[in-house]
Amino acid sequence: MKKKSGIPLYLQIKHQIKKLLEDGNLKEGEQLSTERDLSESLQVSRNTVSMAYKELVLENIILSIPGRGTFPNPKTFKFTKSKTNNNLSKIEEIIDVTINEALELNFELEEFKK
Repeated sequence: MKKKSGIPLYLQIKHQIKKLLEDGNLKEGEQLSTERDLSESLQVSRNTVSMAYKELVLENIILSIPGRGTFPNPKTFKFTKSKTNNNLSKIEEIIDVTINEALELNFELEEFKK
């Protein structure tokens, strides 16, 4: 967390939680830290963490279950995996097309690296 980055802290927290999900570091069924615990460990206000969690709930990324805690939405895992695979396919396709076009235009390797 970078307090002087100009990016609101709650957005940084929100982004980090999404990143944990995308990278597989937060497992399905694994409980997220309570707002109080996370705010203490990050040394931010509880309201900051609350705002991040509320936005993630509204986006259906996490679920808040009264009396149990906050958990990743199981649907998020299915979406994240298919989205990642789809994005990788698109990126590979773009790279292939770009390389083929560069070769057809007789680009030198050094020019292509630029």
